[in-house]
Formats: sequence, structure tokens, C-alpha cells
Amino acid sequence: MSLAPSRQVPATRLLVVEDQADFAALIAVMLSVADPKWDIDRRERLDEALARLAGGGIEAVLLDLRLPDASGFDAVDAVVGSFPDVAVVVMTSYDRTMAVEALQRGAQDYLIKGEVNAPLLSRSLSYAVSRKRAELAQRRSDARFRAAVEGSLDAVGILSAVRGDGGDVADFVVTDVNRNAERLLGRRRDEVVSRRLSDLWPLPSLRPFIERAAAVMRAHAPLEEELSIAFPEGSGRWIHHQIVPLDDGVAIAVRDTTARHEAEADLHRREEQVRQSQKMEAIGRLAGGVAHDFNNLLTVIRGHGELVLRKLTGDHPMRRNLLEIGLAAERAGALTHQLLAFSRKQVLQPRILDLGEVVERMSTLLQRLIGEDVELVTRRRGDLGSVRADPAQMEQVIINLAVNARDAMPRGGQLTLELANVELDATFAHRHAGMTPGPYVVFSVTDTGHGMDEDTKARIFEPFFTTKEAGKGTGLGLPTVYGVVKQSGGFIWVYSEPGHGTTFKIHLPRVDQAPERLSPRPGQAAAGQGTETVLLVEDEDALRALLREVLESLGYRVLDAGLGAEALRIAREHRGPIHVLLTDLVMPHMTGRELAARLSCLRPELKVLFMSGYGVGAAPRQEIPSDAAYIEKPFTADAMGGAIRALLDSLPSSAS
Repeated sequence: MSLAPSRQVPATRLLVVEDQADFAALIAVMLSVADPKWDIDRRERLDEALARLAGGGIEAVLLDLRLPDASGFDAVDAVVGSFPDVAVVVMTSYDRTMAVEALQRGAQDYLIKGEVNAPLLSRSLSYAVSRKRAELAQRRSDARFRAAVEGSLDAVGILSAVRGDGGDVADFVVTDVNRNAERLLGRRRDEVVSRRLSDLWPLPSLRPFIERAAAVMRAHAPLEEELSIAFPEGSGRWIHHQIVPLDDGVAIAVRDTTARHEAEADLHRREEQVRQSQKMEAIGRLAGGVAHDFNNLLTVIRGHGELVLRKLTGDHPMRRNLLEIGLAAERAGALTHQLLAFSRKQVLQPRILDLGEVVERMSTLLQRLIGEDVELVTRRRGDLGSVRADPAQMEQVIINLAVNARDAMPRGGQLTLELANVELDATFAHRHAGMTPGPYVVFSVTDTGHGMDEDTKARIFEPFFTTKEAGKGTGLGLPTVYGVVKQSGGFIWVYSEPGHGTTFKIHLPRVDQAPERLSPRPGQAAAGQGTETVLLVEDEDALRALLREVLESLGYRVLDAGLGAEALRIAREHRGPIHVLLTDLVMPHMTGRELAARLSCLRPELKVLFMSGYGVGAAPRQEIPSDAAYIEKPFTADAMGGAIRALLDSLPSSAS
């Protein structure tokens, strides 16, 4: 019958440091009898022992306290200090006091030479080795834990509970923190370890955390939550933390989530801006389409009314009614003009402007407009850059904002107009939907009025929205401002709080060109007769018939077409001169500008008068050259006749 082989226990390398050979031999015999696992090596001197230890492989040292080259505790200090991973058992022939001090200096156990026997010797050495192995394992575990904690993305802290008289947790002492905790707290580890939390935070703001942590300890269950807290330096931050119970304290892992919350808030703000922009765009398209069609109808109404008025005597009973119709149509035309401004469908005649000059020219008018109880302050910071905008429209923007500010200050106050150059970076542009980084001129209009709440601010640019009582406002002033600014390629933002006034900030792209000299706008020319030939192009049949009738009543010869292609055919086939092209800007298939450009090749001497209820199609900025002749619908018969006559009179005599 065969026997299974016995399991061999790995040998434990022991270094005996003893200068007495007979005692060293006795130790070897006792260990071989008590436990054969010991693999013994011997040295007589400390320097020899240290050299052997440096060679590695030794787990335990049996060290005599009196050696030829060392006495007392020098040998203990040398071995423990140089080889902390080796178990040390000291031997002494003297009193136990020295042995106890050796333990305090790092030895694991001690033996009195006169009392040593085989079992005691083996047990003492085995105990020392086991204790050292456990110590090393704990040290490695602590090192792994420290590495994991230090490598954590969270700020980690170990807190020990401080209990009050009743045994309840009243505070915590910081036992340890990692580097991320140092960064989060803004303090070094040695500034927080061993200190109470109440020394680091005001106790009132700390109490909710202490209560949560105490509840975790009582329930022996972790807690995870996200909340906003105030840090010692006064900043408010969002944190996500986990509290884990320990024997008499807690471990807490904290992650600063302020950046995520700010990003979410920024995303929500941008989404709101986009939704608001989309809503305004939809309202604008609706308003622009209605206003365009309505302008054509108003032109027909006013034109036919004027034609009838010319045929009535001064005392005719119907004359007053026709005048009222004309006044009502004029007021309706003003409303549609504002709708077109809001919808960004009006025709612009942009120029290179110095906004400061525009404001300066209007200062007297503005002061009369806002009244004596409102102080007008204008500031121009530095060398102001130029912008590209329609001066008349910018004047309307300034007037509307000034009127809005005046109405917000019924008891007087201060209206500040400020202009400055700014360079907007990517961060600012990111926080304001639609903007692009770059150079701008910022025009700020600030009042000291009653301010607005969030709900009001969200709707102030909507057409017909007003906070004024019935009959005191149309609700189109600020929408007009919004439309003009957007059509000019700019951006407008409002900052306001109830009781703290309001600031409108308009950012217009800065251009690297010298501003043009502003001159007074020419007055309306009086209607005049003529015999020249006018090519009339208008796709609305009723309006085209009216305009033909008006022009013919003034003596002009009229060639009319409903579309651009028809007008081109007439221009090619007509044998005589054509002095003026009177064309709508917005027509199917071919715009008025395209028609004018093609006709200029056929008839270079041709002068052009544009007319429109709004600008061309769906392009974001509709413009005609600043020197182009233009008349805006709805217009009167006299206004159209005057514009035709003024244009013809500007022609050289040879052109007719």
C-alpha cells in the first residue's frame, strides 16, 4: 500500500546574531526539535548581520543586545531602521526593562536567555514572523487603498465621529483626505486633518450634513445625493456625494458637479433663446406676409380715394368722408410699416455709420421726447468704430427705446445712452444663441425705471404685447426695434429686474470703413405732370390699374406689365424711349432688382424707381443701393407722382 506524500511547509529563513558559539548552537538544536521549518543562518557581529540582511531572503532576526561591535539599543535601531520588513526578536541576559524598551523601538518580541526553552523560542519567533507578515500585508493594503483613494476623481475624506454628552454625534474630526479633497477645499492636508468640521465650516450650514452622516451610521447603510452647498471662501457649488458608514465615523466621496449644472443651465438658456428666436421668426413671417398684402390693398384704397377727391368740389358733402378714409388708411399704413420692421421684411438703405453721430444729432429731439424730469446722459467710450445700417431705421430704434424708457419712469429718472467698441469672445457668443465672436459696436440704453419680471422680458419683442393700459400703446415699438436690429445683422439683449431699471444692449458688427457724412433726408416732392414714358411693372392687377390711371392722369405715357419677363419683352419691342422703370421689388420669377439690372443692359439711360410693401423674398437682409430711388407702400398718388417727377428732373436734358 502506497502512502500519499506529505506536504512540505516552506522554510522560514532566520538570522541568528549571537557572538557566543555554544549558545548559538543550542538555539539551532532547540529549533530543530521544536519546528523543522526554520532555516538558520548565523552572524557574530552587527556589521556582518547587516550585510547578510542586505542580501535579502531573511524573514526574522534573533538579535542579541550585546555584540562585539554594538551594545544596548544600537543594534535594534540599526536593524529596525534599515530593514523594517524583517521581524526582530531580541535576547538579553539582563533585566526585562531593556527588553521592553526594545519593543518600543520596533522589535516584535523579547527573550531572557536564562529562561529560553525550545517551545518558547519557536513560539516567540513564529509570533514575530506572523505579526510582521500581518503588518506588511496591512501596509500593502493601506498603500493600495491610498493609491486608489488618491487616484479617485472624487474628493475623499475619512471622518471620525465626535459625540456629545448624550452619546449623539455632534461633530466629526477629519482623519484623512486625498489630493482632490485638498483642491476642493482649497486647503492643504495638514490644515484640515485632526480638525473638527465645525472649525472649517459654520456650524449652522454644517448641521444638515452632520445629521445625514449620523443617520448613515445608525442605519449602517450608505447614502448618495446631490445638493448645493456654501464653501468656506463664500462660493456656492453643487456637489454629488456618497456617505459610507465606518466603525465610528464615515467615509465621504465628493465630486464637484458645479460645471455640469452650469453647462445644463447654459444649455437650457440657449434652448430658450432658440425657442424664442424661432417663435419670433414664425410670428415675423406671418406679420410680414400680412403686412405686404395689406400694403397693396391700402395703396389701392388711398389711391382711388385721392382720384375721387380730385373730381369733387371743395364743398361736396362726400369730401369729408373721403378725407377720413385717407386718414384711416394712413394710420393703417403706419401699423403695417412697424410690422414689416419687426418681420425684417422692409427695404433697407444701409450706409456706413458712426452711431455716435446719429445719437448726437438726435439729442435735442430725445430730450424733448422724454421730458424735463428725465435726465439724458450720453457716453461715448474711446474711438468708436463704424457699423453698416440704415440711418433712418437706427433713428427709429433710438426713438422707440427712448419712449419705452420714458414710460418706465413716470416720476422721472435717468436715461443713459452709451456706445463702445467690444470684442466678443467665443464664451460670450456660446452663451448667446446665434452670435459669432468678433468685433462689434455695442449701444446700451439704460433707464432707472420700474424694471421687468422674467415673464415680461420673455414677451417684450412680441408684436402687440404691451404692459400699458388699453389705448396707451400699440405693442409694436420694441418689436420694431428687434426687427431693425436683426435685419441689420445685429443682436439685442435685455437685462432687467423689478425695481432695478432696464438695459437694452444692441450689438452691431463693426466694419473697417470710415463713416459716411450724414445729410438731411430730402423732403417729399410734390406731384407733377409730365409727358415722358413710364414702364410700370406690378404683379397685383388692382394696384397696377390704379397706378396706370394715376400716371396717365398726370400726362405720362404708361407701358405696363404684370411680370418681369413681360416687361423685358415690352422694352425690347418698344420703338420709342422709356424714361423711367417703376417696378415692385417683390414679384414672382424675377425680382425688381433683377429686372432693373437686365433692363439697364438694353436701355442704359433708364432711371429706376423701386416700390415695395417689403424687401425681396426670404433673404435675411433686404437692401437696395443707398442712392437708389425708392418709395414705400402704401403711398399716396401725390407721393408717387412727386417721386416720378423728381427722378425725371434729375435726368440730363439729352436723356429725354
